[in-house]
Amino acid sequence: MKALYTVVDNVIVDVQENSFEVHESFQWVDCPDDCLPHHWTMVDGVPTAPAPMVMTWKQSRKTEYAKLNQLELISDDSINGTTTHKDAIVAIKTAFPKP
Repeated sequence: MKALYTVVDNVIVDVQENSFEVHESFQWVDCPDDCLPHHWTMVDGVPTAPAPMVMTWKQSRKTEYAKLNQLELISDDSINGTTTHKDAIVAIKTAFPKP
């Protein structure tokens, strides 16, 4: 695969199987098959994937809370005398503790 990047800011803007003639402000380089335009950049002449995003404990909790059907859990707990909702919340807080 070939990656087309801007010489000025080193952003990969296109990925193709074959290179073709482009303006002098762009250059082609070989790149891995998983290279993605507008995500990868050139670092020291090498196509480089973005660093993985690390979520904060707040973001992680929010993501997990969103997966719960909290109103249904609360309703079921009220009807059945269970603590499913509280248990789920405690499990998330334990998995992603405050620093």
